[in-house]
Order: sequence, then structure tokens, then C-alpha cells
Amino acid sequence: MDRAPNRRRTGSKARTNSQLRKSGRPRNVKESEIRKIFLVIENAYGGVFAYDDYKVELWRQTLEDVPFELAEDNLLAYIRNPDNRFPPHPGALAQLAAEEARGPDIPNAEETRAMLAAYDWDRSLPLPALPPCVAELKAKWRADG
Repeated sequence: MDRAPNRRRTGSKARTNSQLRKSGRPRNVKESEIRKIFLVIENAYGGVFAYDDYKVELWRQTLEDVPFELAEDNLLAYIRNPDNRFPPHPGALAQLAAEEARGPDIPNAEETRAMLAAYDWDRSLPLPALPPCVAELKAKWRADG
């Protein structure tokens, strides 16, 4: 059985983009998607933006760790901002949203106030007794000092 020389073999480990999307793993930006981004930029900013193959490759390398959906969302947000009168640079499309960049573990001001209030309340409780080995060391240090 002869196979066509340019035909891509797909084994059990090969995954299509739609399978990757369904698995929750973000796809990275491809060259064709960079060209789509450039088309949007070119239409939004008129004749101010020009590109060639070198610029496409540079942006692809710069955005290689960025999912296309994030880059596309950031581009649309960039275009909607009236202060952005010039085309974006690739770093502007790679930024995470502020709440994603902050992370779930960093409290906001209200949460910090609540934590501090709870901490002040807990400080009024007596401290637990020190383990015997720590108490002995503490007594030794006081005697030496």
C-alpha cells in the first residue's frame, strides 16, 4: 500500500486543534493566525501598518506561548481603547487580563482588612505552650546571654 509522500500520518497520539480545544489545553498562535491578526490590525489602523514574512515570523516567535484566543481578545480590547492611536506591538497581545495576572491567592483591599481584623482578634488568645526541647533551648540562651 503506497502512501502519498506529502500526506501527514496521524497516529493515535496526533491531536487536531479541535481536540486540543476540547481537552482544555490552549493552542499557541500559528503563522496563519498571525496573518489573521495582521489583517485585523491593517483594517483597523489603515495604511499605518505594513507587514512582511519577517514580521510574521517575529510575531509568531514572540507570541509562541500565547493562546490565539487570548491574543485575539487582547487585540480587540486594544482596538476598542480610544487612547491607542497606533497599532499594537506583540507584547500588548500577550498580556493576561488583570484578574488572571493577579491570581486567586492575592487578596484585594477588603479581603486584607478582613484578614487583619481576624488576626487582631486571634492575637488576644494565649499562645500555645512551647515544646520541651524549645523551652530548654530558650532557657539556655537566656542563661548564656
